Formats: sequence, structure tokens, C-alpha cells
Amino acid sequence: MERPNHTSRQLGNQAPIYELRSILSQLDDAQIIQRLAVYRWTGRRGYRLKALWRAYVASFYLNLPHTNALIRRLAEDPALRKLCGFHGRLPHRSTFNRFIQRLNRHPDLVEIAVNGLVNRLRRYLPDLGKIVAIDSTTVRTHSNPNRRRVTDGEASWAVKNKAGAPNGKEASFGYKIHLIADARHGVPLTMIVSTGKDNDSPYLPGVFSKMGTLLPWVKPEYALADRGYDSLANHKYLTDKGIAPIIAIRRRPTGRKGQKSAEQETRDNLVDGIYTYDGVPTCIGQVPMEYVRSDPRKGWLYRCAGCHLKESTRGGITHCDSE
Repeated sequence: MERPNHTSRQLGNQAPIYELRSILSQLDDAQIIQRLAVYRWTGRRGYRLKALWRAYVASFYLNLPHTNALIRRLAEDPALRKLCGFHGRLPHRSTFNRFIQRLNRHPDLVEIAVNGLVNRLRRYLPDLGKIVAIDSTTVRTHSNPNRRRVTDGEASWAVKNKAGAPNGKEASFGYKIHLIADARHGVPLTMIVSTGKDNDSPYLPGVFSKMGTLLPWVKPEYALADRGYDSLANHKYLTDKGIAPIIAIRRRPTGRKGQKSAEQETRDNLVDGIYTYDGVPTCIGQVPMEYVRSDPRKGWLYRCAGCHLKESTRGGITHCDSE
């Protein structure tokens, strides 16, 4: 990897160009370019697929929101144009859009390229994948939802909380990426794409299962997630896999006339939903557990003393086996 020096040129947003050059040089994108080369040539002669691909990757590095922003940045930044491989007139927006549409038909090749990078990083980061985090992010589609005929029929509206947005909500038309990343090093590991309107919680088992298939050497010890993934099914799935779930707790509804329910009172007495203020661990049902015995090597053993899960009769009795 090229090291920085005082003579390194800078991109327009002051990001050192050597970083982007290093990223592009490490991508194993030969299969992607080869697959896209079978399509009929479009645009002015001279727009190489390699240049379009490099510009597309650069748009994510520079956090550019859409194609027009990418074209403006290329027009204003000669260092970026040279790095991508453009000489003379830049491609039209339609040329970029056609390239992106064709690239979207081959997500498997992009995934192969990303997995290749992750496998190589394993040699330099021996603790890679020990602590992971899962979250979702919205991805806008190039289709216009306000037209009578929407060209992207699989896209949908997604609404997420965002500080500073009207009513604290931000709406976007497109898709959701459900992503697992290494929480310590910030390396993306596996993802699943869904339509924008889908909830986050049901996708947790699928993403972890996919990671186990594509990257079997990744053995997480802890999984971090926001309250969008707080469900008994997700807690149980991770626990059964030997992964400690660290998931923010959803706010439960209060009782009538502003009075808190018994369940809410119990939750309010927890510290981060794991221990009581007295230091007693809680079970999956979030009830303080009962002390059983101590072991000089393993520590103290606590077991569920009885919670609402043991009273469930839907589909048979469900027992809380937390200990």
C-alpha cells in the first residue's frame, strides 16, 4: 500500500488521493469487467469499462449521493479524473446509469470481489470478526417514484429516524442493505439487500447464516445491534450460535393513564438490559436470575428464576433456559 507523503495530491474534498488509489488497486475486479464487456458498446468510444467502474467505486468513497454529483466532482477534480482513467470529455449521466443498471445484474461478482478483500485482510487482522455489528442502511434507486410508470418495480419507500429531519424522519425510495461489519476494524463482512419497506429484525438470522456460508472462518463472540433487532427470536438465534447478543432494548408501551406497566417497570430497573443496578444478571425475559453456585474457574452461575416466557402456551410451553 502506498504511504502518504507531503507531495501527494489531494482530491477536491481534501481526501488524500493515495487512499483511493490503494483501494482501487486492491479490488479484484477482473471478473466484473469481463462480464460487463459482453454487453453492446454504449456511449462515446473511449469510455472504458474500467474507468466507469473506478468512478462508481470512487462515488462511495467520496460519499456522493447520485450520478450528477459524481459527474460534477469529476469535472471539478482533475486528480480524480486522471485516477479513474478519463481523458477529454466526460460521460453523460445516461452512460453512467446504463453502466450501473448492468452492474446491478451481477451482484454475485461484486460480492466475490468484496469477499476476496476480506479473506486477505484476515492475514493482517487476526481478531477480525470476533466482535461484529449488524445494521441497515437505505440505498436510493435511480428510478423516479413520482412518475406514473416506475421503472424499478422492486423498490419501495423506506422511513428511518434522522435527527434534524422534518418530524425526525427521513424517507427515501429504494432498497435496504442489511450489513454485518467488524465492530473493531470497520470491515464489512456480509450483506443482504431487501426492499426499503421491510423491517430490520427478521433479516438478522439470514445475514448471519450467509456470513457462515461465505466466510466460515468468521466466529463472532459478540454481536451488537440497535433496538430494531430486539426480539426474542434474534436473542435465541445468536445465543444458540454461541454468540453473545448485545442488543438495545425497545421501549415497551406504558399502561393506562400514563401508568407504567409491570414489564416497563422491570425494564427501567435494568442497566443496559443486562444487569440490575445491584449487579444481578437478567435472563432473556429480562427478569433477575437466581444464584445457583460458584466455581473457582468459571465464576458464578445464575439461572432463570421464572419469567413470562415459561408461561407462554402458544405452540406449546416455551421455557427460558438462560444461565
